[in-house]
Amino acid sequence: MSQAPHAAAHQAGAVIAKIEDILGSVVDDLSRGATELSIPFRTRTAAAASHPRPPAGDPTEQGEGPSSASQAQSDSMTGRSRGVVTFPGRTVHEAKKFGAILRILELSLEALVAGKIITKRNIYYQNTELFREQRVVDALVDDLAFTLGIGRNALNIVAAAKGQTAGPLILFMENGTAVSCSSSHDNGVLIPHPQLIRRIDFSSIRWILVIEKEATFRTLTATQYWSRSVHGEGLLTQGKGFPDLTTRFFLNLIHAARPDIPMYGLVDYDPVGMSILRTYKHGSRRLDHEEDCTVPGMTWLGIRASDILIPTSPLSRTAEDALLPLTARDRRVGTNLLKTIFERRDHDDDEWEQLVDLQTMLFLNVKAEIQAVDNMGDLTDWLEEKMGNL
Repeated sequence: MSQAPHAAAHQAGAVIAKIEDILGSVVDDLSRGATELSIPFRTRTAAAASHPRPPAGDPTEQGEGPSSASQAQSDSMTGRSRGVVTFPGRTVHEAKKFGAILRILELSLEALVAGKIITKRNIYYQNTELFREQRVVDALVDDLAFTLGIGRNALNIVAAAKGQTAGPLILFMENGTAVSCSSSHDNGVLIPHPQLIRRIDFSSIRWILVIEKEATFRTLTATQYWSRSVHGEGLLTQGKGFPDLTTRFFLNLIHAARPDIPMYGLVDYDPVGMSILRTYKHGSRRLDHEEDCTVPGMTWLGIRASDILIPTSPLSRTAEDALLPLTARDRRVGTNLLKTIFERRDHDDDEWEQLVDLQTMLFLNVKAEIQAVDNMGDLTDWLEEKMGNL
């Protein structure tokens, strides 16, 4: 049984102090009869202006976080170069943004003092007229964390649960309850935020498989592959495509507690699949101020070029029927991903293999989805062989 690491009490106290300083400054300005109120506020977009922008399709542009459209909408509500939002501001939009930020700070402070977690979705539904859209809350929360120099986790604000996990894992929660991850037949259990976890019982887990596709996760969970593998019991996890921060925090926590348990990534053989794998391993540039949300030690299980192109591979014959041509978007994502990999200075063997596979993919103009191979009935046997060879 392993104890889950928690944010130190002094960190929560430091965040509370920062928020109280901001709110106290607003109150002081009001008491002095100031004609303009201000709140410090910076965005990741503005801060990155002096650095090359990651190309579209870069894995760091994917994953959790507001889209460029929502970020642009958030930016348009105020001039960001000043690093503050003011009231009454230069526009009605800026005045509304001031109120929205103030409300988020208030809710975050309440959550921190009470030792509770709130979701961005809950914040939105408490103030739908103020925020107008969920994506506005998403952008403001992440930018507030960036402004304060902390991760969103430290604000006690999280996204609604998205990822799922299944296997002989027991999570003992802060509220005294226990969550058995083997209790659901084919859906798994929703991954809770690590701050809500007191400790973890890993039982007899021998491996962890992180899956890109929900359909593949459901198939393997329904057959209880996690309990039937020849390699012993394991844990199945999926983030429904690009993972949210909670899923990434959870896997980081698992790996930190038990680094001896191998963790494998199973993604489509296409540029997006590789981007998802890299988000798990290296994080995202958009949220690079977030800490403890990567698993550099995750091993790329597949699907790789060798699995579908080498004649001796167990998947090669069936995979021929599953090959699809790359779309224009695939090629754009792949080309930009090549640039990202080349820009990294600390390449490991796994990353060089990604680079070669990506070049092969673009040269041959082919891709393959996990589900297409799974539909042919060979995925389980392939998983057993792949894990046995690593």
